[in-house]
Amino acid sequence: MRYFLAAAFLILAAGVGLADEKGVTVQGSASVKATPDYAVLSLGVVSEAKSAKAALAKNNKDMSAVFDSLKTLGIDKKDYSSRGFNLSSVYDYPEKGPAKLTGYRVSNGISVRVKKLDDLGTIIDTLVSEGANSVSGVEYCVSDLDDKLDEARTAAVANAKKKAELLLKGADDGSMLGRVRSITESTTSRYSDMSEGGVFRAAPKVPINPGEREYTIKVSVVFDIGEKKPTGLKPRQ
Repeated sequence: MRYFLAAAFLILAAGVGLADEKGVTVQGSASVKATPDYAVLSLGVVSEAKSAKAALAKNNKDMSAVFDSLKTLGIDKKDYSSRGFNLSSVYDYPEKGPAKLTGYRVSNGISVRVKKLDDLGTIIDTLVSEGANSVSGVEYCVSDLDDKLDEARTAAVANAKKKAELLLKGADDGSMLGRVRSITESTTSRYSDMSEGGVFRAAPKVPINPGEREYTIKVSVVFDIGEKKPTGLKPRQ
């Protein structure tokens, strides 16, 4: 009797497992477009000299000029901050013989938030003229990006649900779409980005075009599948 009950329990448990595994996996996607309304400029000053003291002194002088220019340009103090400082040795590596110490290099970086994109080119020109000889990139940003991504998420899930309903409709076996079992998400974006590494020299106004970004949300959704409830049956009295 105990063996019979145990076997019955296993059969029942297996049936529940099979029912729970019924599901349909679909992918959905949606895109939104947004025009950047501010930028983050990454730049700095790189200085070299025979001694570490001389390299540091030169870097401090040029970096102070950059900070003074930011004030002159009307950039709020809270919109820029230091982002890295480094002092390193410079070596010459001949084909034969050991490496030879030739001097020292000091680099000091700064990140600047530019709220008016029309002023970005002028700001870059001015800061480079005042001593900023390393520009690592410009990142164009969207203030209300979270809201736009939320719109895309809602549309992507709706797209996935529509696909799942069409699949079940095509199957035509009486199944109905159940609850969501799981959702995974990924985000991709396409945009124009000015990113020029290395040392810059002062030049005529830098041409700036932030362009337009397109963000795509992709979701993978697993829906439960249930049997369609029979219709037309009268309830028991």
